[in-house]
Amino acid sequence: MKKGWQKKQLGELAALKGRIGWRGLTAKEYTESGPLFLSVHSLNHGDYVDFRDAFHISEERYVESPEIFLQTDDVLICKDGAGIGKVGIVGELPDRATINSSLLLIRSGDSILPKFLYRCLSSPYFQGIVNSRLNGATTPHLYQRDITEFPVVLPPLPEQQRIVGILDEALAGIATAKANAEKNLQNARAIFESHLHSVFTQRGDGWVERPLGELATFRNGINFTKLSQREAVKIVGVKDFQNRLWAPLDDLDTATTDCTLPSSDTLRENDLLFVRSNGNMELIGNSSVAVFWSEQLPRGLRILASRSGRG
Repeated sequence: MKKGWQKKQLGELAALKGRIGWRGLTAKEYTESGPLFLSVHSLNHGDYVDFRDAFHISEERYVESPEIFLQTDDVLICKDGAGIGKVGIVGELPDRATINSSLLLIRSGDSILPKFLYRCLSSPYFQGIVNSRLNGATTPHLYQRDITEFPVVLPPLPEQQRIVGILDEALAGIATAKANAEKNLQNARAIFESHLHSVFTQRGDGWVERPLGELATFRNGINFTKLSQREAVKIVGVKDFQNRLWAPLDDLDTATTDCTLPSSDTLRENDLLFVRSNGNMELIGNSSVAVFWSEQLPRGLRILASRSGRG
């Protein structure tokens, strides 16, 4: 550890406060206006707590718990439910606000900067500690006493500020690079689709129009069950080729069939697949080319298309 740095427990550096149960509060009591009532959904939009989807509660319910009235620079961590371990920091407060029982409020003391505290709690090191508390738990939950005991390596305040500045700059650069990459991908896709459209609409000499059924054969995908032990097969489903040009061999599901399958149901190199039915309407019509080599297949397994993934 560097000179001047210390190792302390989080409870020595910050005050930790949470709602003691719901005190009988139910969703039926949410109001159209009034103080904001935050849940884990407010931690899903970057570093800063997002208040746009917050509920409202009455003045009476709000003043029940003054110890968790939110302030600028408070850090929130989810201690229950699917979002456990998520962290956010309070920026500008649009109104008076409080938290539900799945969140814990952490307010930094004089020896630790709020943004440094936030970066500590969102780091892989702390998230690893969170996961170690959850392994084997039937109902995932972070206890306040465990969070209080989290070890923090604490540099002097000027060094904290320097580290926060470096991290903020690096993360801003990553966000910019990601946005530029996504924009370039969208532009490339638009150019490709425009070229593809022109190829098939501006017909040259000798082009003829024929029904697709005269040029290719069609096979529907197959329904599978895990009860039969007749034949093990690998399955290409919608999840395996959406937004891809080929059906990869890695991570394919394996199932058993109720009967012996004809060879015509086995996928072959360069077969075309497309989604003809799915609960998500946006996925219907997605297509893919089957690209694989037979020597890569495990012995005794064949690759087939699930019912929603082949036409």
